[in-house]
Amino acid sequence: MPRNIMIVLAGANLLLSCDDAPKNHMVNQKINVSAPADVEVRDEHSETIHEGLVRVNLDSLGFINDMVYATQNNFTRQQIYPCPECYLRDEVARALLQANQLAQKQKLRIIIYDCFRPISLQQKMYDLVQNPDYVAHPKNGSKHNRGCAVDVGLADFDGKPLNMGTQFDDFSENAHYINTRPNSQERKNRKILRDLMLEAKFLPYEKEWWHFNFNRTDFPTSNFQWNCN
Repeated sequence: MPRNIMIVLAGANLLLSCDDAPKNHMVNQKINVSAPADVEVRDEHSETIHEGLVRVNLDSLGFINDMVYATQNNFTRQQIYPCPECYLRDEVARALLQANQLAQKQKLRIIIYDCFRPISLQQKMYDLVQNPDYVAHPKNGSKHNRGCAVDVGLADFDGKPLNMGTQFDDFSENAHYINTRPNSQERKNRKILRDLMLEAKFLPYEKEWWHFNFNRTDFPTSNFQWNCN
């Protein structure tokens, strides 16, 4: 069985410097991600490795956990995920934490709508939508199935979502990043989100203001399904 450990994210390649760090309790926190299998287990609260995926403890890291596919409040009107857990590749998880730290400097927080998605559930969602512009065909898999894509939004520091012009998973042209329907404030909010994610090495998808791929995507697809204990 693979072993694990809680890693403290540190170093100039990720964490903000002391001078630039936001003055709140999220700075220099631990992120619950897995370590390589040859690292000795020393923490009973550490996370388990699954095919190179790591669990991100959204709540303790200051994200807003709104994993909609773990509820019926999504376009399928069905609960797709057994529970609201976020799994990503290790370097993607670290970049996402950086994005949230950048957001905190602007007194904002990142909302997490979706992270890794098992490929069997990709098939289920594709069968309902059957539009590859919005749900990738499971034959080749999506970036979500590789653990290198996230669906995100922005909220103020109290957790109130910023208006982006449409709801998450609005399968219309109104959700395209460049669209004339959103008002100036909504377009500004979209740009703030995009700029944060770009700085953390994520690339946008033009047809969905919420979808961002990590700048490295050469990971295999996976059908790992997490334990909800």
